[in-house]
Amino acid sequence: MDGRLVTDSSGERGSSTGDPNEPMPLRARILHLIEESNSENGNTGQNVKEIFLEQIWPKLESDYQRMSTELAEACKAELGDRIVPIPVTVEDRVKSRTSISKSLQRREIHRTKEDLGMYKSLDDILEDLHDLVGIRIIVEYLDHLEDVSHFVTGSFNQEKEPNRFDANRKVGHLWQPWFGAYECMNYHISSKYEDDDRLSVYNGVKFEIQVTSLPAHMYNKIAHPLLYKEEAGTLSQGDEMVIDITKGLAYCYSLCLHFKRSKQRGDVGKQDTELLKNISSPSGELDESSLNCLAGRIPKLDFAARKTMDIPRESLRLALDSLLNDQIPDDIGQALADRFSREIKDIAQPPINLVTSGNARFDSQDVHSSPVCQEGTQTCAIQYIHDWINEGEKALLWIYSHAGTGKSTLARTIARELTETSQIAAGYFFKRGDSNRNDVSRVFPTIASQLMSTIPRYEPFLRKSVIASKNPDIETMRLDEQFKVLIGGPLSEIGIISSTKVIIIDALDECTNLIEASKIIKLLCSLRDLNPLRFRFLVTSRDENLVRKAINTQTHQSLQLATTFRNNNISDIRSILRLGFEDIRKEIEIKHAWPTDGQFEVILQRSINPSPLFIYVATFLRFLNEGKEMCTSEKRLQWWIDQTPSTAGMSQLEGLYTTVFENLDRNKKDGTFGLLAEEEKKDLRTVLSTVVLAVEPLSTKAISSISRVDLGITRALLKCCRAVLEISDDDRQPVKAVHKSFSDFILRKDPLKRLWFHADEMESHDHIAEGCTYPKASSMHLRIGGITCKEETSKTTHMNLWYGYWKVIFSIGLSVCHFLIGSHLPLGLLESFVLL
Repeated sequence: MDGRLVTDSSGERGSSTGDPNEPMPLRARILHLIEESNSENGNTGQNVKEIFLEQIWPKLESDYQRMSTELAEACKAELGDRIVPIPVTVEDRVKSRTSISKSLQRREIHRTKEDLGMYKSLDDILEDLHDLVGIRIIVEYLDHLEDVSHFVTGSFNQEKEPNRFDANRKVGHLWQPWFGAYECMNYHISSKYEDDDRLSVYNGVKFEIQVTSLPAHMYNKIAHPLLYKEEAGTLSQGDEMVIDITKGLAYCYSLCLHFKRSKQRGDVGKQDTELLKNISSPSGELDESSLNCLAGRIPKLDFAARKTMDIPRESLRLALDSLLNDQIPDDIGQALADRFSREIKDIAQPPINLVTSGNARFDSQDVHSSPVCQEGTQTCAIQYIHDWINEGEKALLWIYSHAGTGKSTLARTIARELTETSQIAAGYFFKRGDSNRNDVSRVFPTIASQLMSTIPRYEPFLRKSVIASKNPDIETMRLDEQFKVLIGGPLSEIGIISSTKVIIIDALDECTNLIEASKIIKLLCSLRDLNPLRFRFLVTSRDENLVRKAINTQTHQSLQLATTFRNNNISDIRSILRLGFEDIRKEIEIKHAWPTDGQFEVILQRSINPSPLFIYVATFLRFLNEGKEMCTSEKRLQWWIDQTPSTAGMSQLEGLYTTVFENLDRNKKDGTFGLLAEEEKKDLRTVLSTVVLAVEPLSTKAISSISRVDLGITRALLKCCRAVLEISDDDRQPVKAVHKSFSDFILRKDPLKRLWFHADEMESHDHIAEGCTYPKASSMHLRIGGITCKEETSKTTHMNLWYGYWKVIFSIGLSVCHFLIGSHLPLGLLESFVLL
C-alpha cells in the first residue's frame, strides 16, 4: 500500500466515496489497516504493541509525515493572512518508532494502575497515541499568545483539556532557578475542515499543537537537551545557573523586539510599561527586568558575584515584600539598593565550614542516582504523605516497615517531589556501610548546610551563631548544644517562612548510635514551637525498639508501609513484573506468550506473601536479566519456580537470596547442580564476606588483594552475583550490595551449615585481617595523616597498621577502635587511614 490510496476487498483502489481519484481519508486508512491486521494475526499471541510498531506504523508513517507538513503550513498561512498578521514560526515533527515504543511503555504503566491492563487491541493504542504528529507554534510577541491560543481552540476539535506547563515547575537538581522552567500550552486536537477542503482527509486523526513564546523556545534550545534529556551527562550547579541565565537573556531579547515594534508604531507608552511588568516570572511577584538597573547602585556587587552566584530568589522577593510592608521611602531605587547591599554583604562573607556528610544530603549525587518509585507506583503512599505535609495536624510522620518494602525509595521520591515545589528544607539519608553517613555528629551540620540554600536569610544568622559559640570543632559538641548553635538558634531569628518546609531523615535505624538518634528526633521536633515557622519531619526506619521508643515520646503520625497500602503495593508489583517480563521477552525475541499465567502467578505470590516486597521483584528481574546474553531467561524463570523445596520455611528475603545462590551452582545446559567446585564456593564466600563486612565499599582490586583470591577469579565470581551486587567493569570502582538486607543474609548464622554460601562472621574477620598483613607494596598504598607509605615501610609496621585498621574497620568500626588498639595507633590516624 502506498500514498493515501488503499486496496479494498475487491482489489480496486479508491477512497471511501468510491472515486478512484479522490484521496482516502487518513482515518479510514488507519481503520482499514487495523481490520486487515486483525484478520491476518488472529490469535497468534503476538503482542499488539509489536504489531503496531512493526506492521502498522511502517505503512502509516509517510501519511503522518504528509499530514504534519501540510497542517503546519496551513497554521502558519492562516495566522499570517489576518488583517493584523501574527508573526509566528511553525515547526512540525512526527514521532519516531523508538519514541512511540517508549510512550506506549509509559502509558501501559498507567493503564495497569487504572485496572485497564496491558494493551489488548490496536484501537486502544491509537486512542492513547494523540501526539504522533506534533506542531509547535512559536509566537514572536508575548501579547499574541492569547490570540494564537484562541486560533487553536476555535479552528480544531478539542479532544481533551489542554496541558499547561508553567514556569514554576522544578527544573534541575542543584540550582533554584530565577527565571523558571520552559512554558507552553499543549492542545490535544483533531482537524475539522469542510468536506471540500483538501485537508479534510486528516479529519478525525488526533494530533498535538504546542503554543509557546519566542524567548521560551530560545531557552528550550539549550535547556531541553542539557537539563531535561541530560544528553551531556550530570550537570554542575554552575551549568544549571548558566542555563537559567539563558532564559533571562532570551526575555531581554524579547523586550528588544517589543521596543522595536513600539518605535516603529510610535506608541511607546503606558501599554509597553504594563507589558514589561507582566513579563513571565515563576513567582509572578518579582520583575527581573528591573534588577539590572540597580547594579550600579549596589556597592561590591562585582565582588559578591566573584564569590558566589547562589543568591536565593526568595531572598530578593522577601526584600521587596518588606519594602512594600514598610512606609514607602522617597527614593525607592536607593531603598532597594540599600536592602540588596545588605543581602550582598551577607553573601560575600567567607563560607561557613562545617564537617558534613555530603552523600547524605537530599541533593547529593548518591541520593539522586539511587532508585525512586517507578512512575505510577506507590501513588497512595505518596498522596498520603503530601496530604500530611499540607493538611496534617502532627508535625512528625514515622514511616516504618521491615526490609525490602521500599521505605528509602519512597523517601527519595518525596524528596525529589518536594524539591520541585520548594518545600524541601533538608534531608539526611543514612546508609548501611557508610561510616561517615551513619555518624550522629554529622547529622545537624549536614542539615544546617542545606538550610543555607533552602531557607532565606538563614545563612547570616547561622554565621552569627557559629561565631558566638567560639568553638571551631562544632562536631565535637553535645548534640543539644550542636543543635542550638546550628539550627535552633538561627531559625529562631528568621521569622516568617512563606511555605511549609520538610526535613527528611531516612533509614534512621542505620545510625551507629540509636540512643543518640532518639535525641535527634526530640531536638528536631522542638522546631514546631518556633512560631510562625512551619516544619514537618518525615522519618523512615525499620521497626527497631529504640527507634519506636524515641518516636513514641513525640506527638506523631505513623504509617506502616507494608500493610496500610497492601493492595496498592500488590498492584504496583504486578505492574513492575509484567513490564519487566515484557522487556526481557522483547529483547531476546521470545515469540510465544511468556511467561504463562501460571508462572507469572507463582512469582507474584512469592513477591507479595506474606508482605509485598519491592526488593524481591527487583532482584528477581535482575536475575532474569543476567540470562539475556545466553538466552537462558526462560530456563532461569523455571529454575526459580522449581526452587520451592529448598526454600521452604524461610522468610521471603531468605528464600529470595537462597534461590539466587543455589542457581550459581547449577549447570546452565542441563540444569543439574554441582557446577562449582568446593574451592570455588570457598572463594565466593570469602569474596562476598569481604564485600559485606567493609565499612566503606571496596573496589574489585582491593577485594582481590584482601581476600587473597586471584583478581581474575574475583572478577568472575562477582559478575556471577549481579542480581544482588552493583558491579562496574572497571576494577577500580566500588562494589556495593543492591540492598542492605543482603549483608544480613550472607552473615546469617547457620549452625548446621546446610547452605554453602553463608559465611561465618568471626572467621571472615580473621581471614580479612590476616590478608591485610601482607599487602603488595607495588600496588597498595597507605595514606596516614597525609603521608604516603610505600615500599620503605617495614613489614612490622605494615602488620601493625593493616591488622589494626582492618580488624577494627571490618568488625566494630571507629567508635571503639581506640580502646582496642590505642597502643598501636591514635584514633585520628585511623580516621584518615584510606585504602587506595
